[in-house]
Amino acid sequence: GRNGYAATMEQRGDQECVTCYDIATGTLKWIYSHPARHRDKIALGRIGPRSTPTIHQSRVYAVGAVGNFVCLNGADGSLIWQKDLNEILGIVLKKVEDTDGLMMEFERNTSLAWGRSGSPLIVDDLVIVPGGGPDGLTRATLLAFNAQSGDLRWKGGTAMIAYGSPVLATIAGRRQILLTAESEAIGIDPSTGEVLWNHPRPGESDGGANTSQLTVLSDSDVLTSKGYSDGGGERIHLEEQAGKLIATSVWSSQKILKTKLTSPVIRDGYAWSLSNGFMECVRLSDGEQMWKRRGRFGHGQLLMVGNFILLHSESGELFLLDATPDEYRELGKFKTIEGVCWNTLCL
Repeated sequence: GRNGYAATMEQRGDQECVTCYDIATGTLKWIYSHPARHRDKIALGRIGPRSTPTIHQSRVYAVGAVGNFVCLNGADGSLIWQKDLNEILGIVLKKVEDTDGLMMEFERNTSLAWGRSGSPLIVDDLVIVPGGGPDGLTRATLLAFNAQSGDLRWKGGTAMIAYGSPVLATIAGRRQILLTAESEAIGIDPSTGEVLWNHPRPGESDGGANTSQLTVLSDSDVLTSKGYSDGGGERIHLEEQAGKLIATSVWSSQKILKTKLTSPVIRDGYAWSLSNGFMECVRLSDGEQMWKRRGRFGHGQLLMVGNFILLHSESGELFLLDATPDEYRELGKFKTIEGVCWNTLCL
C-alpha cells in the first residue's frame, strides 16, 4: 500500500485482475483485467492469482498465476508494459473447462502445479521475478527486467522454482538475492544472475512444496523452513573461501518450523511460526523448541509488529499475541472474514 491506497490481485470470472482500493473506505479506485484463470489440475489450491503486487516509484508490478507479468501506472492502472513469462521460459499452458463452465489454465510441461506465487523484487533499476520452465535451455531460476522499459536484462540459475518470493540481502559480504527454489536454497548476484551458492533443501513443486522465504538471521546466516513430512527448519552459515561462498548447515530439524504456507517471524534470537497448524517458538542458536500451542490456526499467516505478533488463521480469525519465548500468550482475538484465507497480512 501507498498514500492511503492498496494494490492487490483477484479473480473475477475469467479475468485475472490487479486492483487498487482506497484503504479507508474500501472503494475500488482502478482495475486492470487480463483474460486468465488459474486452477491446479486436482483443485486443491483454489482458483485465482496468488502473488502480491510490488509498488515502486508510482508503478505497480504484478505477476499473474499463469505467467502474465505487467507494469502498471499506479495512478490509474493503465498498462505501461507487459511480458509473457511462458514465452520467455518455454512453458506450455493446458486449458480445461472448469465445473462452472469457465476455462482454467495451469502449466502443462513443468512441475509448478500451484501457480506463480512470488512477488516482484526491485533491485536498483531492475525488477526481478522467479522464472521456472521445463527441463532444458529455456529454464531460469530468476528473470531480471529493466524496471522502466521491461527489457529482459538477464536470466539466472537453472534450478526449478518453488513458491517463495526473492529477497535482497548482504550475506557474508556479498549483496545477493536469496530464494528457496524447488529443492535448494540459493543465492544469486543481482547484477549478473550468477549463482553464488546453493544448499540442498527437499521439495517438489507439484507436491510437498517450498513456499517460505529465506529468512536473514545475521550478516552470515540464513534460515529455511518448510512444511510437509520432509520439511522443518535449518540454519545455514555462509562464508567466503577463495572467492567463493560456501554454505554449511549449523543445525537442521524436521520437528520444528514446518511452515506450509507462511514464513517465520524473527526477534531477539527467536523465531515464531505456524508449524503444520501449531503456533510455536524456536530458539535460533540451536533450533530448540521453546513452546508449541495447538489452536484453530490452520495454515494462516503471521506478522511481527513491535513486541507483538498478529496471527491470522486460515478460517478468518485475527489473534494478537505477545512475542515472548516464555509461553503462548494471547492478548485478544476477533473474527475477520468467512471462508478460507491464505493471504499474507499487510499493516
